Amino acid sequence: MALLGQQFRGDLARRMIKSFLASLVLIAAASPAGFAQKPPTGKPATPEEMYSYTFMSAITLCKALQQEIPFEKALPVGATAFYTIVSQKHAYKVPESKGKAITDQQLQGGVQLMTMAAAMEFCKDSIPKDAQDRLKKAAAAAKQGAPKP
Repeated sequence: MALLGQQFRGDLARRMIKSFLASLVLIAAASPAGFAQKPPTGKPATPEEMYSYTFMSAITLCKALQQEIPFEKALPVGATAFYTIVSQKHAYKVPESKGKAITDQQLQGGVQLMTMAAAMEFCKDSIPKDAQDRLKKAAAAAKQGAPKP
């Protein structure tokens, strides 16, 4: 009878250990690292998607400026969703890159310029003159560097 009791306790201990280990696996799977997905291999954003992202960012920038957030802080706020979507969903691929990923720096700069350019349509009076001048210079430089058809 004592032997049967020891075996029962041994089985109970094994079941408890298995249960504990299973719990650890479930906890690990539920942690933020457990939710991690494969690195994005996304398709390039389409011109229509880029237009939508630009529009959303421009409206966000204008709303931030209406709340009297200084422009240099409002611009990154406006551009954040645009940047995040293109980097995560589209894996840094934009229509102009012909299916290849652009660099993080290129994306950040491009997103901010596109956001600011679009915001000029909605809230030009809220955008500081020096920022408007920077945008004009960037647009002129882009035209000079653009390939001729």
